Amino acid sequence: MLIRHPAAAPAPPISPSVSSRLAVRSFLHDRLAVPPWILLVQLFIGAGWLRAAIEKILDPAWWNGDALSGFLATHVDTALPWYQPFAEAVVVPNALAISVVVVVAQLFAAATMLSGRKLLAGIAVGAFLNLNFVAIGEVDPSIFYLICQAAILLWALQSAKKRTLRLLATGSAGLVALNLPFVSTLDPHAVIEDPAIILVTLGVLVAITSGLAVHQSRRLRRSTWPA
Repeated sequence: MLIRHPAAAPAPPISPSVSSRLAVRSFLHDRLAVPPWILLVQLFIGAGWLRAAIEKILDPAWWNGDALSGFLATHVDTALPWYQPFAEAVVVPNALAISVVVVVAQLFAAATMLSGRKLLAGIAVGAFLNLNFVAIGEVDPSIFYLICQAAILLWALQSAKKRTLRLLATGSAGLVALNLPFVSTLDPHAVIEDPAIILVTLGVLVAITSGLAVHQSRRLRRSTWPA
């Protein structure tokens, strides 16, 4: 004889206020689960991108292309030789459109760093902006942003496949090869103003640390193999 159990009563619906509190709690739990030093760097870089975006949003000259055009005009002599054709053919004729793109990109980079969501996309966007700034001769503070973002990237990729880290090391070596011919000085007083040596240094450092990450990943995998 079959015994029919009464159907379980449906769970009461969650009110919007409770749902919002749960979502906030889940977000904070995930946000605070990262290493404190990573959170520190993320918040610092995110605040920097947000400040840069707000500065442009409040500047009327930025929205008619004059600010970007003026910036480019004052950096004609400082841009790296390989970057000048790109600036002249793409950036200068489209200063107004690129002005809008820069603000949107900075807001996106800020949002990813502050929230911890879509980090890889945010790092890619932020690094692309910084590389453009350095290539045109505006080294400070972009190089420091690049180093910080590289540190976050290595942390984010620590559990990734070794092939991804090797690609990062290869790309960094390519950055060295691209800029090494244009190094103009090794004078300790002047190197900080030479975008070529700055990018060479960045490429060397990221290539070395990416290679180290591959080595550590291999060693960790061997240490966890069964005896």
